[in-house]
Amino acid sequence: GFNDGIWAINLDGNAETFLTSGARPRVSRDGHWMAFLRDGGPVTGQGNLWVRELPTGQESLHFTNTDTITAGDWNGTQTEVIFDHNCVLLRKPFIGAATTLPLALTPQCLNGAPVVNPVDGRLAFHNLSANAPGVYVAPANWSGRTKITEPATLRLRWPAWSPDGTRL
Repeated sequence: GFNDGIWAINLDGNAETFLTSGARPRVSRDGHWMAFLRDGGPVTGQGNLWVRELPTGQESLHFTNTDTITAGDWNGTQTEVIFDHNCVLLRKPFIGAATTLPLALTPQCLNGAPVVNPVDGRLAFHNLSANAPGVYVAPANWSGRTKITEPATLRLRWPAWSPDGTRL
């Protein structure tokens, strides 16, 4: 087991509220949903992917992890989560099976922490392999990837888009 907790707090630092057990939360841009890891060892990437409807508190298992999940993000539709798992990037809608993103994005292991641009749908993620470390960006159709960090370093991790989608 684990004792990780997910908390909400007002921007002024007041009103801490315990939400649920888990780690690595990602709230949808409309504020309605939260994806997070729970079970196993979520801090080490061994947790299952869960989804919580924030207004009601209802939670459901979204994806059973059989390897490692670093993190995920909500796609622009707010009805599917994009996440890394076992050397590939996956998309999992609320209803239906998880499917692999185009292979042009994931030719090697250690791609992780994908984030979707909130404006145009581009995808950014990091790679922690010794062969191709850095941060990558894919166009909105996810047809390929471009490394945007030089020199190669293992220190660049966990990309995040600005709210207006102009900066990474």
